[in-house]
Amino acid sequence: DDTPVSFFVKSSSRSSEEMFYGEALGLEAMYACSQGGDDTLRIPKVFHYGDYSTGKGSFVIMEYLNLAGRSDDVALGKAVASMHLAPATEEAGNPTKAFGFAVDNTIGATPQPNPWTKPNSGTQEWVEFFRDHRIGHQLDLAGDPYCSKLWDKDIAPRLHLLFEDLKGEKEIKPSLLHGDLWSGNIGSADGKPSIYDPAVYWGHHEAEWGMAWCAGFG
Repeated sequence: DDTPVSFFVKSSSRSSEEMFYGEALGLEAMYACSQGGDDTLRIPKVFHYGDYSTGKGSFVIMEYLNLAGRSDDVALGKAVASMHLAPATEEAGNPTKAFGFAVDNTIGATPQPNPWTKPNSGTQEWVEFFRDHRIGHQLDLAGDPYCSKLWDKDIAPRLHLLFEDLKGEKEIKPSLLHGDLWSGNIGSADGKPSIYDPAVYWGHHEAEWGMAWCAGFG
């Protein structure tokens, strides 16, 4: 039809593989997990991403959202919970119901590895993923021998004890996470909460609030 459509375009001097592939897949997964019902997030739809024909830089084309200030926290909490409760499906990019993501991405400028765990993963696989690819990975990047030794010798071997009661009906199942949720990545659009600039992966839903604790949520 003749209805005007507005787009939002991000560009970079780097390749789309480096800059926009992970972001596009993450937004597509968040979009798929935020459909239906009233308590949902307003996530922009991704239309296309790629490299310029000149070979100099790349771009991603998204739905334009008229972003406003942060909505009330009750609506935000319900909407994020709704995304966390969305099932792991092929449409959402996780047909095997595993922890991880289809591509490694970044949290800020820091590389974030997201290797898939085994199909139909639960608490044990989450502990291993969190141990090796979140805390262990960050300690490797930090290069602090004292902290690494403390982690390897005293903490990592006992990490599973924190999750001992999460079995059976309480088994941890993969939830889609924004991955970098703090006050700078929260707004609203069309009367709904909106979150953006993600570092998406499938993980334990309570891990979502870790960045809010260390980077600020107020």
